[in-house]
Amino acid sequence: MNALTTVAVPLWVVTDGTTPTFTDCALLAGVSASGTGINGILARGVASGVTACDFELDGGTNAAPTGQGIVDKGVLILAGNTVVTN
Repeated sequence: MNALTTVAVPLWVVTDGTTPTFTDCALLAGVSASGTGINGILARGVASGVTACDFELDGGTNAAPTGQGIVDKGVLILAGNTVVTN
């Protein structure tokens, strides 16, 4: 298992056809002092307006999305993306 708990991606623009993969990590749901977790990754996908991505955010001890992250997961799926979370 990867010990990755957060990522720093404040300006990340997700592009269609990519597969953002953070499987088998230990990502937190929200923000911490060192970066963002599952919710932030999903938010970047929504902000980027993607319609053909495969977000792989499952496995390990990755947190499930919470609050706005749950909404963002639904928005991404409705837009045509695949989103897999714990």
